[in-house]
Amino acid sequence: MVEKISESRCLFNKSHLWLYQGDDDWLVGLSDFSQDQRSDVTYVELPTIGQLFLKGELNLVIESVKSAESMPMPISGVVTRVNNALSQSPHLVNQSSYDEGWLYAIRPSNPLELDDLMSFVDYDAWLDQ
Repeated sequence: MVEKISESRCLFNKSHLWLYQGDDDWLVGLSDFSQDQRSDVTYVELPTIGQLFLKGELNLVIESVKSAESMPMPISGVVTRVNNALSQSPHLVNQSSYDEGWLYAIRPSNPLELDDLMSFVDYDAWLDQ
């Protein structure tokens, strides 16, 4: 189990993904706002461990009762871990989006891209626009 992550310590992109810095990599998950908008998540197709993705490249699929969407990589990097629990329990994305519902972890290949992400305060303000 992953520690409970405070959304106030996460960085966000405009695709509603959050990133949280761990010891060796960054966890990535779906924001609470986004999981709420999707309703019940029914399937998650995760990226492959060891695969390098460029920022913006599609790397996973999230299906819900409302939609199916391919999600872009928030920053360039190598996938280091995936949340295998989601294959049996995709609803964890809805129930626990900031801890047990994380999606995958990456090791950034271009740390400068982190500067393009929003703090929680900025993300929250962006949602209110």
